Amino acid sequence: MASPPLADGVIARWVTPAFLEAPETTGLRTMLLRTPPEGYAACAEAIGAADFTETSRSIRARTLVVVGAEDEATPPSSAEALCDAIPGADLVVLPNAAHIPTVEQPLAVLAAMTRFLAATL
Repeated sequence: MASPPLADGVIARWVTPAFLEAPETTGLRTMLLRTPPEGYAACAEAIGAADFTETSRSIRARTLVVVGAEDEATPPSSAEALCDAIPGADLVVLPNAAHIPTVEQPLAVLAAMTRFLAATL
């Protein structure tokens, strides 16, 4: 299990300060506390070492990249770089969201996805 101080630090990067006391954040924190520290560290290391730059350039499907405006873990600048690497990719930056916008702003994520998918019909 992750230690509470570690979990608190991670959660503070996953959601905005205004969302820290939300019930959904309690669920995220519980999930993190149940994650073995070695597993979390190994995942972080794998993500840090991954380089999909060339693979991203080969994507030809319409692509939507969604990022929280306040995401410190994968900031909007990283999402912009991903969009630049994927030909024709669309970018949506969601205000009032950090690293996990699907939890923090689910309706905004749904709206972005709906607009993106509707444009293909």
